[in-house]
Amino acid sequence: MVWTTRLLIITRLPLQQLETLRRTLSLTNSLGKLYMDFPYSPLAAQPLSQAVWRPEKGLTVKSSSQLYPDKFSILSQRPRLRVARVVVPTARRKLINDPDFPGEKKLLVFNSENSLLETMADLMNFTIQYVEPGDGQWGIDRPDGSWTGMIGLVLSQKADLGLGLFTMTVQRYSVVDFTFTVSLNCQRMMVGRSKPEIDPWSFLLPFTPVVWMAIIMALVAVTILIIFQPHYFLSKTVDTMTQTRSNSVINPIRILLYQDIIGVGVWSWERVVLGVWMLMVLVVIKSYAGNLMSLLAVRYISLHIQTLEDIVNNPVVVYMNKGSMEEQAFKAAGDGVMRDVWNLHSDNRIKLIENRDIVHAQTMVRKGGSAYINNELYQKVRIAQDFSTTGQCDFYLGRAQFLTSMNSMAGPKGSSLVPALSRKGMQATEAGLINYWDELYTPNLTSCLNAPRKLAIKSAIALRHIWGMLSVLSVGVSISLLVFCVELFIFHVVQ
Repeated sequence: MVWTTRLLIITRLPLQQLETLRRTLSLTNSLGKLYMDFPYSPLAAQPLSQAVWRPEKGLTVKSSSQLYPDKFSILSQRPRLRVARVVVPTARRKLINDPDFPGEKKLLVFNSENSLLETMADLMNFTIQYVEPGDGQWGIDRPDGSWTGMIGLVLSQKADLGLGLFTMTVQRYSVVDFTFTVSLNCQRMMVGRSKPEIDPWSFLLPFTPVVWMAIIMALVAVTILIIFQPHYFLSKTVDTMTQTRSNSVINPIRILLYQDIIGVGVWSWERVVLGVWMLMVLVVIKSYAGNLMSLLAVRYISLHIQTLEDIVNNPVVVYMNKGSMEEQAFKAAGDGVMRDVWNLHSDNRIKLIENRDIVHAQTMVRKGGSAYINNELYQKVRIAQDFSTTGQCDFYLGRAQFLTSMNSMAGPKGSSLVPALSRKGMQATEAGLINYWDELYTPNLTSCLNAPRKLAIKSAIALRHIWGMLSVLSVGVSISLLVFCVELFIFHVVQ
């Protein structure tokens, strides 16, 4: 703790008349009447004598103490601090007997911020009494100037510290002091992974559209080349030329459809052209068959909701925590995609939920057609916990990252406890303890972050998997039936 101002207060008033001053001095780095009042000490506690002032000798500091000691690095009175905390339903927890207060219970929550606070309590020599706001919120400002959630408890002096972790905003910074940044996070959307499925149009996928176009153009070119061979101009009769031309038009198509050919001309170079066409078609068909077989054995998982634009352009219901930073940010957005997302509120596609409703929201996201926007770390923890329970990845995080923020604890404005906690928090962060606790308390934290989108399936192919191919067959049969009817009609007319 750095002393920016050293103030020595000398008074003749007795201690009984200085209770208000003592309370103020105890919570600041101050020394009063050559005595030290320790932070969070009972009012009946006697201050510790630090120095003696005599006119003839001046100020004499006791050898066992410092004149300006660091009162907050180690709280000598081991006070019990009230810490505001919100425990979400999905958090791992355990109710134990409080080791500091026999006969009382203590709820342990296994995550990085609670572990950090418990570590600080051991290092700084204080105990913890957790208090939870009735609304279960982190804290937003009301129109009348009051605050909800944990921030409200700190401002009303019902809590000495807010655990959070809180996203630093201008509004919050105006009423509380934040500790050193414990984590740097962003907001991401959690979306349900669809079931593996076969693309019904997979029979078109072995070749790209460019290859399909090249095959059609090659077919047309070979047909034209054969039709306009010189032997047509040397034919002795029109019937012979017509019949030969008809066969020449049909043969390249029959070869492409893996059928035999009819009426091959006597010209050698026509046979060479058809032979080269046969060789090319053989390679094409074998390649198509191999790729098609591989594609039919692979199931695809659609991950089509990746950005905020995808939410706007698709019938997706969006869940957000009520009173959260993300709600305030989307509501305050004047334009852009965030305003477009918030405008979905008019279509009843924005659902603001309490902490107790997170499990329900997660169930709706799993069913599909919904997305849940929240802190990235919390989203990863939920997905990891679900994977540990079900053994499968039912959720994924959208690619878009937005509203990047610094997260920390919060204390009363001007409190000297906040800088002391900041120093401990900085040391823990630099030592990598935050990441260590995240991975320790959340098994499978990274198991579903890059889950495969393609799965090899050995089960039988069902009718719903090939309806696209059957549709093409039905359309072809219908066209052929129509042509057959037209031919019958023309035949009867001619007769």
